[in-house]
Amino acid sequence: MPSPRVLCLGELLSEASAAQAVAAVSAGDALANVACALAKLGTPTAWIGSSKRDLGEPDWLASLQQAGVSVVELQADGLPKNAFESAEYLVLNLTPLAYSAPMLQQALDWADEFYLKIFVNASWQPSLWSGLEGSMEKIKALMQRSDFLKLSEADAEALLGTPDPLDILRQLEQLEGVCVTSGQRGCSYAFTQGLVGQQAGFVTAVQDAAGAGDSFVAGLVHQLLALGMNELSDGAQVEALMRYASAAAALTTMKPGAIAAQPSHAEVESFLVGRVD
Repeated sequence: MPSPRVLCLGELLSEASAAQAVAAVSAGDALANVACALAKLGTPTAWIGSSKRDLGEPDWLASLQQAGVSVVELQADGLPKNAFESAEYLVLNLTPLAYSAPMLQQALDWADEFYLKIFVNASWQPSLWSGLEGSMEKIKALMQRSDFLKLSEADAEALLGTPDPLDILRQLEQLEGVCVTSGQRGCSYAFTQGLVGQQAGFVTAVQDAAGAGDSFVAGLVHQLLALGMNELSDGAQVEALMRYASAAAALTTMKPGAIAAQPSHAEVESFLVGRVD
């Protein structure tokens, strides 16, 4: 199996209570969805976490392996540093920040050491942060450290006070790009090279919307790798990138199952042929 180009940091539940762990596992599984979607699109991907849970052994582990995702187990002394050596992107959400801050810090430090881009899917789940002091400050510090950020419109309002991606870029100066999604209405985006725009959602017969946002993230990261950073100054290339991510999300809604419905690269390309919506 090829060395992973993307690492997806799963849930690391070192400090979660039993009740909080249920919600945190659900949030962590979103990274499993992203990992599977990336692998199906053709990007070598690894998921880092623990495959043995007190909550049972769900089908997600088999789904990861069937999709071609490398499963990297946590080690007794923390994260496996060698997993970072060949990767180019680290994808994570906010969950490790709440319950495994030391390991998250380790991951971020190694991402810096090996020059990985950091992509944060900032899904806000208030129940995960109950009783944790300084939540907003910690979240904003993580977003400030990231290179790319994806939020829903509601989460952008809750966390940053605005759904405008250009305003978010101004707040978080280190960001190179931000996307704010609005479900079937599409998304808006801004990149530091001055490119700002909107991508309308594709009209499809929706059967199951579960996992669509995760497929959007996967499509975006897949295309960021394919294009390279230099192409983010090209308006046409950025528009194509956003259409690709939106198409991956739309295709995921057309079949049941967050992972089973995820498209291949060929299916995304075929879907986009001749489409103007």
